[in-house]
Amino acid sequence: MEQLEQHFRPEERPFVERMAEWAELVRERHHPRLTPFLNPREQLIIRSVVGHAPDVKVKLWGGFQQAERKRAWIIPDYLDVTWDEFQLALLNIKASQWVNVTHRDVLGSLLGMGLKREVVGDILITPETIQVIVVREMEEYIRLHLTRIGRHQVRAEKADWSALTVPEEEWQAVTAIVSSLRLDVIVAECTRQSRAKAVQLIESGRVKVNWKVEDRPAEVLKEGDTISIKGYGRFLFQEIDRKTRKDKFRIHLGFKK
Repeated sequence: MEQLEQHFRPEERPFVERMAEWAELVRERHHPRLTPFLNPREQLIIRSVVGHAPDVKVKLWGGFQQAERKRAWIIPDYLDVTWDEFQLALLNIKASQWVNVTHRDVLGSLLGMGLKREVVGDILITPETIQVIVVREMEEYIRLHLTRIGRHQVRAEKADWSALTVPEEEWQAVTAIVSSLRLDVIVAECTRQSRAKAVQLIESGRVKVNWKVEDRPAEVLKEGDTISIKGYGRFLFQEIDRKTRKDKFRIHLGFKK
């Protein structure tokens, strides 16, 4: 376990340890465990942890294949699960009309009701519709209590999965060659600014890693990290391709405005 933990940040270790405990319980007692919604970094962690555990496996699902946030079943390797067993619900959010409603507006209203982030999956916004994927046990509560988003009066209605409207893929592929995996180096690459300007962005609290403000320029990023830069958008550190002959890293990023 100690050898495995070395691959993760100190603040990630409680999650790593909990997932390792769950994997061991599933192996010993053959009783599957279902997580709340996980962000991409947590999904990578759980795949790594369960991948090191014998006789168990992990299945991920967030309502559709490209979902960013997903729940995970840890199950004995002889079992399988259906999509319905992930216990998700799809809600249509209705209003007389929508004007400049953002992902942040919708999420803020849901969290303002006292919900935890882990019970809310992807929020899907198109010019005509707003849909939210949530854990099934919170569906009725949201339908009864969500009445306003910003200045819009709204109502939430249960929707059939056949009505799911997935926006066109917004992530743009970016390939970069960087000297290191430090946060300031990656931010400089993402914003096309100098490293000194990147440090200013980080130290002023304008950069988040996995939805938490990160003010340490020397923080080393890992595959699966999501980097949010105020004024520049969101970047997903997808993978390290390889090292170049000059000992630099060729990496793949996803970019979303």
